[in-house]
Amino acid sequence: EYLNDEALDEIQQKFVNDSSVQLRNFLQDKWVPNMEPQKKCVYDDAYYKSGISAEWKLRGPAHKQRFLEYQPDSQSAENCQMIGSLLHHVKTHVFESEQFARYLKRLTSLDRPTGVRSGQIRRFRPGLDYTVAHYGLLVDESVLDATMCFVYDENDENLVWESGDCGGFECYIEADDEEEGKGPADEYN
Repeated sequence: EYLNDEALDEIQQKFVNDSSVQLRNFLQDKWVPNMEPQKKCVYDDAYYKSGISAEWKLRGPAHKQRFLEYQPDSQSAENCQMIGSLLHHVKTHVFESEQFARYLKRLTSLDRPTGVRSGQIRRFRPGLDYTVAHYGLLVDESVLDATMCFVYDENDENLVWESGDCGGFECYIEADDEEEGKGPADEYN
C-alpha cells in the first residue's frame, strides 16, 4: 500500500505540506503485536507496579515523564512471541536498516538524518504513564522522528482515538530562546 510510486509521491507531498505524515497499518500482520485489552482495576500498589519486569523498566523522573522502557536480555531478544521482543526485532531489523533510511529519504526528500537518536521501545499504561515537554528534550539540530504506535482497539473504525479524548499524542513546539537560561528563581524574585 505504501510502496508504489503513486502512493510514495502522495505521501511525500503530504509531508512537504504538513511536515508530518501518518501511515496506518504500516507493518504486515505477522509483525504487529497481539495486544491484550487493559483490564479495569483498582488504583492500588499492584496497579502502579503493573507491567514492570526485568525487561520492562520504569523510567522517570516523575516530574518530567513516566513510562516503561523495554530493555532486552540475550534470551528475550530472540523470542519474537513476546511483545517486547517482537518490537525489538522490528526496531533493529526495520527502523535501523539502510532500506528504511532510504525509504524515509524517499518519503521526506530529506538527506540521511544527521540527528539520529537511538530508538526506544516504550509502553504507556493507561492512566499511569506520560511525558511532559521540557528543555531536556530539546536538540540543537533538526531531527526526523519516526514513531510507531500500537493500540488495542476492538473496532478499528472506532473514532474515539480520532477525537483526542482518548490516548496520547505527540506535540512539537519551538523552544522560546529568551527563556532558555531562566530558572524558577528568575521567575519568582
